[in-house]
This record gives sequence, structure tokens and C-alpha cells, in this order.
Amino acid sequence: MVYFDRERIQERLLISKGSDAFGAFKVTHYNIRFTEAKIFYEIGKETKVIMHFDFLPA
Repeated sequence: MVYFDRERIQERLLISKGSDAFGAFKVTHYNIRFTEAKIFYEIGKETKVIMHFDFLPA
């Protein structure tokens, strides 16, 4: 059990390096031909969004 608690998971170390952006997405045009998501149907609707950008080593 001690080994399990101290084990480092490599995938999680890579994902933690990055940056987040917070903002809003506002629908300005009718987008039914590009998506079926209902949040993009109503013109003028504003949806809060969070984007995460990973800085992974090349």
C-alpha cells in the first residue's frame, strides 16, 4: 500500500502543465449546418466557457 501511495503517474504530470482561459461565447450567426449542439442555436445567446491549453514537450 505504501508503494501505491507514492507511485507517480507520468500522464498526469504532463497534463498539469498548461494554461486556462475563461470567457464567453456569443452566437452571432445561425450555425445549424456546423453543429447539432443546442447551445449554438439561439442567436444572441451567450455561454460561459473555459478552455485549457496544454504545454506538452515536443
